[in-house]
Amino acid sequence: MDADIIVVGAGPSGASTAALAARAGARVLLLDRARFPRHKACAEYMSPGVMDVLARTGLAQAVVDEAPLSVPGMDIVSFSGARFRLRYRRDGEAAHAMTLPRFELDHALAREAVREGARLEEGVIVREPVVSDGVVRGVKASTGGRPLGLRAQVVVIADGAQSVMRRGLGLSRPVRWPHRMGLVAHFAGTGHLPGGSGQMHVASGGYCGIAPLPGGGVNVGLVIHGPTSQGGRSTPARTLDGWIESHKYLASALQGYERVSQVRGMFPVGARSRREAGPGYLLTGDAAGFFDPFTGEGIYRALVGGEIAASSALTMLAHGYRSDDVRHYRHARRNAFANKEIVTKLVQTFVRFPHLLDYAVPRLEARPDAGSLLASVLGDLADPSTFLRPRPLWEALRP
Repeated sequence: MDADIIVVGAGPSGASTAALAARAGARVLLLDRARFPRHKACAEYMSPGVMDVLARTGLAQAVVDEAPLSVPGMDIVSFSGARFRLRYRRDGEAAHAMTLPRFELDHALAREAVREGARLEEGVIVREPVVSDGVVRGVKASTGGRPLGLRAQVVVIADGAQSVMRRGLGLSRPVRWPHRMGLVAHFAGTGHLPGGSGQMHVASGGYCGIAPLPGGGVNVGLVIHGPTSQGGRSTPARTLDGWIESHKYLASALQGYERVSQVRGMFPVGARSRREAGPGYLLTGDAAGFFDPFTGEGIYRALVGGEIAASSALTMLAHGYRSDDVRHYRHARRNAFANKEIVTKLVQTFVRFPHLLDYAVPRLEARPDAGSLLASVLGDLADPSTFLRPRPLWEALRP
């Protein structure tokens, strides 16, 4: 065996899995096709719950050392200009989100995995899983044009939404709804976001988020719905710039800023997997599936997923593969994510039909208890099931 555990993909989920498993004494090989630090298409907005996970897993200092920006909340702006000021609270006290470019965040977590004892191999292109007698035993890869065959007792698949490993195992499912394209870029200048909060502008056909970043710039992320998501003959930069110019509240918010990076994108936004685990393998992070970038839960879900994957991989390592391990892993992920997915699908329905959001936004703004509960759920500070009960839903949405 080349390692006890191979982790494919060194993003937040893969790096946290590797760090926690190595800390427990496993021989961990962490593979990534890129070389760090590297850029990544992402909104770069971390919900308040992210720091809770980092503290619980002992990874907080690695991120704090990168000096993330504290952000008090997010203003959701409907197409008519109505606003819901989403502010996070924990036990009656204000809580804050964080922003940090993935260039710094991912590098910090990968370094932490190495400090914990994992072996990081960069520039390794994983081609496919190695399967023997129905059990995943390792990966086929290459580096610098040289083929590699790597074996381990457990393989953790964390290679992103377009996962090569997931496709190789026949686990990918098509994303049928909503069909979207995502575009992300950095802007800098003399502009100003009121109160230091982020903004999410929703209009017919899509939505655009603005997240303030350390150093005074902003991350601008556009998600476009429907068939136009394919962009036609327009370039990503023209699509993003044109969308900003054609939406007056968004254009006003970005006055004084200019784009200073290339536009990075993803199509389609979202991923599905037929299974999250099987003989010898576990999926985590975006490789296991994701749905909704609107609620800003991506990094939180990645880190919690890494925590669960590390625990399950160590269990599998201790006594070999058992079918119960797969059931326990799926159950743990369902407990962690199922109710939040219901909330995000509900939110996405309102986002998909802006007139519904235009109805909901002023009601949430006028009803502090309902708005605060939703903010706590979206900020990964409260059990999502508390918002799904009939009374809170009625209070939030009644006429």
